[in-house]
Amino acid sequence: KRRYGPRPEQQEPGLPMSAAGALRRAEAGRYRQTSLCARRPRDCTVFGTAISLCALIAPLSAPARAARRPTSPHLASASKMAEPVIDPELPIIDPHHHFFLTPSPASIVGHESHSPVGRYYAEELAEDLNSGHNVVATVFVQCYEMYRTDGPPHLKYVGETEFVQGAAAIANSGILGPCKFCSGIVATADHEADAATMRETIAAHRAAGRNFRGIRFLGGQSYRIPFAEPRFREAFAVLVEEGIPFDVNGPESSFPLDFGKTLGDIADLAEAFPNATIIVNHCGGLIGPKAFGGDGGAAALQAWKDGIVRLGKLPNVYMKLGGITMTRNGFDLEKRATPVGSSELAELLLPYMGHILDCFGAYRCMFESNFPMDKPCVSYATLWNTFKRIADKKGLSDVEKKAVFAGTAAKVYRLALPS
Repeated sequence: KRRYGPRPEQQEPGLPMSAAGALRRAEAGRYRQTSLCARRPRDCTVFGTAISLCALIAPLSAPARAARRPTSPHLASASKMAEPVIDPELPIIDPHHHFFLTPSPASIVGHESHSPVGRYYAEELAEDLNSGHNVVATVFVQCYEMYRTDGPPHLKYVGETEFVQGAAAIANSGILGPCKFCSGIVATADHEADAATMRETIAAHRAAGRNFRGIRFLGGQSYRIPFAEPRFREAFAVLVEEGIPFDVNGPESSFPLDFGKTLGDIADLAEAFPNATIIVNHCGGLIGPKAFGGDGGAAALQAWKDGIVRLGKLPNVYMKLGGITMTRNGFDLEKRATPVGSSELAELLLPYMGHILDCFGAYRCMFESNFPMDKPCVSYATLWNTFKRIADKKGLSDVEKKAVFAGTAAKVYRLALPS
């Protein structure tokens, strides 16, 4: 009891066991008799691997957990800001979040990708998921974590799928709460691969994780994707044949942002492959004051609006509403002495998300958290309150709300909604 914490029957009713205590008990007791060298668990070797991995790399003591988290006063207050949860029974599938265990994992692929809040894994995600809203499932989206260091280069990306499938096993155990996080996994692949290599990569992802559901190239950096090149389109055809959804961002990283070309390239791809399922992330790019303020801002805003109108006419294109309250979007929410509330944030985001809902409709939209990338600017509970306020402002019916908060994501990523 001193070493591993209270037994389940000693836990306070209604509260999940702490992640640290749960992982210690799991490693010390339930899985002690299952040596990965001696035998393979019936379900999935990744489960045992994930439990061992967490026990080895997670600093489990209270001082260590405190030390690994950012010390920014604003981040702490944003995460803890109390705001009554709106419509707490509404089922939510969060279709876009990340995990970060390593300081700068993307250095191995030449793309800067890092967590603005330090470590963000199952325990940290669960703290957000358990903050009041009825989040029943989530979809992890690739972020350059845990690539393999051996084997063929085009299969190094499969390591991330193995890693996240382990997190899904932790979710299924229930030790961190009721949400089945990582029910879907959007992985990545080599965007320069030929068709045969792409087919091999897809097969490897499926073998590595039963929750594998989609592909996003290059962290979604659309300006680096050769949409029109024959080699890319031959490989993309494999995704379509295999029924693999394709996630992609709008322009975000290369200034000046060319919304017309980038969103146009995505539209051209969707028109060339009408049977493809394409999901545009983060409202179609780096949306907000940074992109639409200053010289050329008005033209950029109009180009974005026109691009959204064109994409909205294509029935095989879906849109994720979110990911625009990051520090780099330019709202300066992280600089406030008092964290933003959902009423004000809904007014800030409505011009953008409202336009998308007008063009796509609720049945081809899904709200996303993009955590932890948006976490320095707004708490998880406040963000989902914001989305619910936007849904009300747009006059969405109860059926449409069920779609935009869960049903669309369930359809696109083939996830089961609880009855």
